Amino acid sequence: MSNEVTWHLEGQVIYMRLSGMVTVEDIKQASETVTAMAPAESTRVHLIVDLRDLQKFPTQLKELASVIPNIPRRGNGWLLFVSQNAFVRFLSSTLAQMASRRMKVFDDPQAALDFLQLMDADLPPLHPFGTTPGEDATHESGLPTGAS
Repeated sequence: MSNEVTWHLEGQVIYMRLSGMVTVEDIKQASETVTAMAPAESTRVHLIVDLRDLQKFPTQLKELASVIPNIPRRGNGWLLFVSQNAFVRFLSSTLAQMASRRMKVFDDPQAALDFLQLMDADLPPLHPFGTTPGEDATHESGLPTGAS
């Protein structure tokens, strides 16, 4: 399993990418990283979880619900999942409902960014994934650069 947890927009939007064979422990570690990154104050922090490259995902709902990061509760931020797999989309939606989170599932990360831009008027313009602010690069496949 490989995971990546980074700020997409410092202090406001966290990007988590899980790929490969993911266990509950892997998700717990990534969630702890997210929780440690988030400001303790009531700043609104959004979390985008990219699950497009999962090969295997745990299905124990009770265990999974306990490791969902607490970030969206801080400042009422959004929990956004990115996946094209119907089962992963269903599982993500179910977990978010169990954890009483404001959430939505998208097919691609740019759609998640576009949604955040519409829902949070306090966000500055968000740069596409795989680019730095001021750069607008898209890979020829239409996926953000840096996506596998």
